[in-house]
Amino acid sequence: MASLETPGKMYTLAAVLSVRAIVAAILRFYARRLLKSVRIEMDDYMIVLALIFTLGTGLCMFVGAAFGDLGRHTRIDAHGMPIFTRRTQIFQQIAYASQLTQTLTFGFTKLAVLFFYRR
Repeated sequence: MASLETPGKMYTLAAVLSVRAIVAAILRFYARRLLKSVRIEMDDYMIVLALIFTLGTGLCMFVGAAFGDLGRHTRIDAHGMPIFTRRTQIFQQIAYASQLTQTLTFGFTKLAVLFFYRR
């Protein structure tokens, strides 16, 4: 049975979602520029921070697919236990870093929405 996740799909997913986030942020600031009476406020700064951590998550996906086991099956031995290799170790480290960047991304995005409501 063919795997649904492959490293190539991970690269594509990371690139597409990162580009979409950048485009959304650019359009947000472009709209602010068109409405000259609207200043850049705290919600805009929170979105920039969320964008930075979103790009960090995308970078984690690239590194995890290139050097780790992201997008690959975990190999198991005859007893059904996973075989730990250097790629598996890198994958675990990248998974940890990705969880941190995702948590910060979600937090700053939620703060941006709250500050936007306050506006």
